[in-house]
Formats: sequence, C-alpha cells, structure tokens
Amino acid sequence: MLGLSESEFSHLADTAHAIIHNGADVSFMKTYASLRRPNVLSTRVLAEMALSRGIPFHFISTASVALFACRNDDAPSSLPEVSVASHIPPPDATANSGYAASKWVGEVLLEKIFSDFSLQTWIHRPTSVVGDGAPATDMIPILLRYSKMIGAVPKTYGMVSGVFDFIHVEKAVDGVVECALGTGGSEQDVGKVRFVHHCNPRKVEPAGFRRYMEKSEGNGFEELSMEEWVEKAKEAGLEALVYDFLKHALDQGMPIQLPVIHRG
Repeated sequence: MLGLSESEFSHLADTAHAIIHNGADVSFMKTYASLRRPNVLSTRVLAEMALSRGIPFHFISTASVALFACRNDDAPSSLPEVSVASHIPPPDATANSGYAASKWVGEVLLEKIFSDFSLQTWIHRPTSVVGDGAPATDMIPILLRYSKMIGAVPKTYGMVSGVFDFIHVEKAVDGVVECALGTGGSEQDVGKVRFVHHCNPRKVEPAGFRRYMEKSEGNGFEELSMEEWVEKAKEAGLEALVYDFLKHALDQGMPIQLPVIHRG
C-alpha cells in the first residue's frame, strides 16, 4: 500500500478529490525490471484508488516516451500531445531506457483503465526539469550541475541527437496544478485521455549548448571532449555509478538521444 498503513490508505481513498502521481524512481541507469515495482505497480495501485470514487487522476510521465514514437525515418521529428501506445519500445529499451519504458507502460496501463472504466485521466509529459531537487541520477541535471561546477561543457554535437529542452520546476508544477484545479478541461477533451506536454518553446540544439550555458550563467565556459568532461566531473564529485555508466557508454559508442516534443 505504498508504505502507508491500511487506515492511512483508506482515509486517502475516502477523502482525496484528485490524485497527482509524481512518485517514481528516476534514473537513466536502471533497467525496466528494477523500476517496474516503484514506477508501474504504484501507478496501478493509485489508479485503483481513483477508480473507487471516480476522482481525476494525473500521471506525471516523461517526454522520453517520445523516443519510442520518433525513432523511425517516417516518424514525426517532434511528438505532439497524443498517445504513444502503438509505439512499442524496442527489446533493448528495457535495459537501455528502463525509466522511459516504465513510464510508457504506465501510460498504456492508464489508457486501458480509461477504456474499461472511463477514469478521468491526464498524462503529463515534462521535459528536462531544472531547479532545486532534481534527481542526482537524472542525466540532464547532472550535465547542468557539473558543467557549472567545473566551468566547462562537453562537446555534445555529433554524439547527441534531439534537442535540450529545459523547463523550470516551478513552471512545470504550475502547469500540472492548473490542470488539476480545472474542471476537466475543454469540452472537446471530455471522453478521452488528455495528454499535456510541459516543455520550453525555445529548444537548445546540441551545438548551441555552450552558448546557452554562457548566456544563462553570465560567464564563459570551456568546451571539452566528452571524455575529458567526464574525468573533470569525476574530480568534482560525480557519483561513481554515474561515472562508470558514462565511461561504458563512451567506450561502446552509445549515442545520447534526447526527446523532442511540443504543445498541441
């Protein structure tokens, strides 16, 4: 029961007016198997709670599910606010993109529940949330944090596809709360799962990352090879697990893929 006592769980089930499910294990290093319990089973439990009284359910997913929809040549380059249920993650995603895969499963689970029981459902897809409290094992906050600490950015162009899309935590929270305090959205949204993207209209191309950092921080940044940057970040305190993961990715020539989404 999500770590709650039976009485606490029952009290919430009987009194909550809406559920915003933002609890998840966020890590780009973990497999789907290790994330299934905290990220998928918790979603099912909370959806059942919402169903008991028919209250609205807001699921905080991730923009990274766009990687499954936009990986083919004939796929859109940027994902609109639509379902990705038909875009099944490739077999290697359970190991290489475990977090995104767990959120994809959560979205599909909620769409099935909506289809069967008409649960009022919103699926929110934030891009890279920046600000205080960003997870220490989430790649983009790590990149930002250590770039600031060492005064240098890695050369991301050539090995990074997609765009950097930063949204401040307060902006993302305001967007979710606005939906939660609404009365169900517009009339044309009634009778379907609603997808909401929380993203920045101003994307940052990989080649422009250094310029972005210099503008946002107000000082100059050195540009290092990714290998040099990882070593410098390690000296500045980068977690050993993250360091080992990045070193392995570099040794294997694994590309870094960033999702691209837009509103509408």
